[in-house]
Amino acid sequence: MPVMNSRDKLRSYLKETVYPYVVPPVGAKLLKAIYNSCCHYTLNDEQEKELLATGKPILYATWHFDFPAIAYLFGCYLERDKTLRGTVMVSASQDGELVARVLKIFGFEVIRGSSHRKGVEALSRMIKMVKRGYHTGLMADGSKGPARKAQKGIILVAKYTGAPIMPVIMTGKPRITFPSWDRTHLCLPFGTMVTAFGNAIFVDAKASRKDIEMARKELEKQLNILADKVEEFLKKM
Repeated sequence: MPVMNSRDKLRSYLKETVYPYVVPPVGAKLLKAIYNSCCHYTLNDEQEKELLATGKPILYATWHFDFPAIAYLFGCYLERDKTLRGTVMVSASQDGELVARVLKIFGFEVIRGSSHRKGVEALSRMIKMVKRGYHTGLMADGSKGPARKAQKGIILVAKYTGAPIMPVIMTGKPRITFPSWDRTHLCLPFGTMVTAFGNAIFVDAKASRKDIEMARKELEKQLNILADKVEEFLKKM
């Protein structure tokens, strides 16, 4: 068994003891402060408002690069309306623990799992929570990608709950784009933020494999169109 040196011991101590308790609250406050300082624009939210007015759950779908902005956006929803309940699926990995703690600070119920790990169990829990009235957020391209390629998980949740899928993209400028597989966006203070909603996608309870694949392709198409639309809007600002 390898012997840990002092540097490895310090790194292990920080990762297991300090980071989980320090990083999430600091990260949540910093993210909120940055995005609160920005000027916000919203595109095509009429149908989203109509769906919210029904009081029934919505399945919000976005790309993984959009995670920080979407966490902020729906954290604001939960803060404004205490009757709303939201749940998000987060990777069951060790890194996902920090993300999960940030989301809990924003008011979300967190389900741990992904298409690569505990996926079936996590989707089952999510379906149960949607049936209990929780709005849900899912990264349509999963926890490991490929980026901007929709997976069928959220389509299955829609099939078994009857809840509509609402595509949404939120990003801004200036921003940092991280060199990760998903090219995560983190917008900078006092910038411009744009949120664009798509058209709701409904999946019939009797949907066949072909129907599910068609819905998956439609979601992927809408999210990519929205991402392009937001970038075009930002270029004009």
